Amino acid sequence: MLEKLQLLYPAVDVVILSVLIDTAEDFIKAYCNIDEIPPALNSTLMAMVREDINKLGGEGFNSETAGGANVSYETDYTDRIYKQLAKFKRIKTVCSMVE
Repeated sequence: MLEKLQLLYPAVDVVILSVLIDTAEDFIKAYCNIDEIPPALNSTLMAMVREDINKLGGEGFNSETAGGANVSYETDYTDRIYKQLAKFKRIKTVCSMVE
């Protein structure tokens, strides 16, 4: 994955790409309640990192209007990402033992 992203984004430092991959992997695992990311989610992981790369330098930037043009940045992943993740989401169950 890192090699593909380096080809797509040669201007982005490899350390930053690695951090973005790790962060997206952690997000997937936590959101889906899974320990390992299945290969079927690799393209979703790649899309998440691409979205994160596009947000670099604009963290916290919500919107701006200048000269009749509106610019805004999303602070979350797109609905398309969440739809893909929902297919792999596991429900956490809590067992309580009653004596």
